[in-house]
Amino acid sequence: MKAKLTTGNEVKHLLNLSLPMMVGILAIFGFNLVDTYFVGQLGSTELAAISFTFPVVSILGSIAFGLGLGVTSLISRAIGRGDHEYVKEIATDGLSLAFLTITVVSVICYFNIDPIFRLLGASDELLPYIRDYMEIWFFTMLFVVVPMVGNGAIRATGNTKFPAIIMIAAGVINFILDPIMIFGLYGMPRMELQGAALATVISRFFSMCAAIFFLHYKLKMLTNPFRQFSSVLKNWRAILDLGIPGALNNAIIPLSLGFITRLVSAHGNDAVAGFGVATRIESFIMICIIGVAASLSPFIGQNWGAREFARIEKAMLTSNIFAFLWSIFAFGVFYIFSGPIVAAFSQSAAVQNVAKFYLEIMILTFIFAGIMLNINSSFNAIGRPKVSLVLTLVRIGILYVPLAYILDSFFSEKGIFVAGALANVLVGLGAMVVYKNKFFNSRTL
Repeated sequence: MKAKLTTGNEVKHLLNLSLPMMVGILAIFGFNLVDTYFVGQLGSTELAAISFTFPVVSILGSIAFGLGLGVTSLISRAIGRGDHEYVKEIATDGLSLAFLTITVVSVICYFNIDPIFRLLGASDELLPYIRDYMEIWFFTMLFVVVPMVGNGAIRATGNTKFPAIIMIAAGVINFILDPIMIFGLYGMPRMELQGAALATVISRFFSMCAAIFFLHYKLKMLTNPFRQFSSVLKNWRAILDLGIPGALNNAIIPLSLGFITRLVSAHGNDAVAGFGVATRIESFIMICIIGVAASLSPFIGQNWGAREFARIEKAMLTSNIFAFLWSIFAFGVFYIFSGPIVAAFSQSAAVQNVAKFYLEIMILTFIFAGIMLNINSSFNAIGRPKVSLVLTLVRIGILYVPLAYILDSFFSEKGIFVAGALANVLVGLGAMVVYKNKFFNSRTL
């Protein structure tokens, strides 16, 4: 298997990697939006029930993210140094580890649905609706996690187009099946929330089959999973050494968002609604920055394995410049069109004012948030995800949450938003110092 990313124009490679990444991220957003839209047609009770499932789904999705990160990092570096047998072993053992891990987790969660969601504050009225959705979701969680790990292996080769195609196709299947299964169209029984879960499961099952088929028949990246157990165990440990910090890193964000939302809720429904509108707009603005940061992982991994350090430096510089230019562009567009952009989500003047204030102070700090994401991705790629985890913990635990709590006391919800902007700037600057002093000191890895 040839290391495609160790030669040729660095900027062109990043462009070819990042564009499909962006499309794939949009497809993931589409999954959530489609489910929310159709379930919302059933009523506020059903919508509230599925809203309770999002944090749990996000946190469990972090397991898949972590395992995928470990697989991508190990495979990309192995491709760079030409170790093709190790590539096959990691791809195979990554899938088997995902299968075993998720089987255990799903069984535990399946038999503890009520305690889990009572802990989150779900009422007795909502629990039957939550069970309708999550009993199916937990039982078939394998179909969600395995394709995420498989797509991580595919991306490590430098192919980000096929995973994007898989996600788009799965999104289309989900979009078609949701109304049919939820409302009982075309002779299907009306299944409501169970139908929403089944539509998701079927689309994810397609993703799993497509990813495994592509890995085995197109890329020839799978080998005998029943090899000598000591070899398999060694590879599982290598994946988990990278995957556990990666999973924790990914889980911190939804947990912190819950805390910040609770702080904002003390200032009324308009403040919460405005914050919700702003964070949705923020997510769309960040897609391009996240896509570029994600594309760095296979690029840096392959070039690290091939010891092409000058190419890595150029790619990092290019990615940071993009974060700067994109943030300036996004700020300019929002400054000019903030009225109609925010009004598309809410007609309330109070809600619009909250959303505008948040975005006006946050968008320019995406420069620093983007730099941090790029640096996190670079450390993940070379097998040092603990550095990324520490940077995220500093941003959330030492800067954002404490500053939000303090500034909230003096400036109400505006102080909370300023805390987020300050955290972005400070951790971005700190990440640059860490990268300069630590990254290339790891050349023996």
